[in-house]
Amino acid sequence: MTLYRYGWMAWVWRSLMLLGVGFGIAFVWMGALDEQLFWFGTIFGLGFAAFPLILGQMVATRVDQRPDGLLRVHTLNLTWRTIDPARLGQARYRSYVQSDYGGLRAPRIWVPVRGGPPIFLDLLAHIPDPDAFRALFPFDDGSAPRGRPRRRGRKAPGSSSD
Repeated sequence: MTLYRYGWMAWVWRSLMLLGVGFGIAFVWMGALDEQLFWFGTIFGLGFAAFPLILGQMVATRVDQRPDGLLRVHTLNLTWRTIDPARLGQARYRSYVQSDYGGLRAPRIWVPVRGGPPIFLDLLAHIPDPDAFRALFPFDDGSAPRGRPRRRGRKAPGSSSD
């Protein structure tokens, strides 16, 4: 049963990752050709190549639950991981990204996995069965009431500062 599908945006990210790996290979090649640029090319090239490959292993493009209960998580690197749901930790929810141009609504969760890299799930993707998804990856998105908010700023009349 499919629980999550990232869709066409996965191919946009894959093309950007491929561009980064290509730049990494070019820098390593440049360092190999020129003795003075060896360290610069090697360090820069490995950084450009390694970052997309590591991050691509964490970003899920599809999550399927097999009949035996295990999860098959397809990643941006065109690989998949089989994960026992008992190894999943508490999901951490974020709804906004802050940038130089202001806030951007980008709901997503990070799910730690014991014994492996975490799973990144973009919540703007297609989720065919939201109830099954929420049961497997429980997270607090702030929609539940949290009690009375704490007062800040002005003090109540008659209270002292000592």
